[in-house]
Amino acid sequence: MTIIINYWAVLASMVASVVLGFAWYGPFFGKKWIALSGIVMPDKKPAFSDMVKPMAMSLVGAFLMAFTLAHSIAFGNAFLGTDGIVGGLQAAFWNWIGFVVPVNLSFVAWEGRSWTLFLIHSGYWLALLGIMATILSVWA
Repeated sequence: MTIIINYWAVLASMVASVVLGFAWYGPFFGKKWIALSGIVMPDKKPAFSDMVKPMAMSLVGAFLMAFTLAHSIAFGNAFLGTDGIVGGLQAAFWNWIGFVVPVNLSFVAWEGRSWTLFLIHSGYWLALLGIMATILSVWA
């Protein structure tokens, strides 16, 4: 089975991760996330040069996630006989429940993180996987 990856769709998924991350950890849940995470905001805004490394790492992570999700969608579609958005969202959900939720549960169990923080983080990854799956499925 040859899997063809649409790298434009992967790139669009990476952009979507930046947009969703900005909104999710900004106006939507930013204050609650900061409080629950114990993050102390600096008095002055960080310089752009201080933000390059975390942004680059996030983009690498988004690429890996979109690239892997594209493969998961292709395998799921071949196995289940699905296609389009339905197949993509199924792949997104099962990857989320099987990989993201257990990791975030371990943060609750071992680090004593709150269930609210679990919901904020897990909700973000579910939303992101759903958006990526939609982009990858429609643009395949």
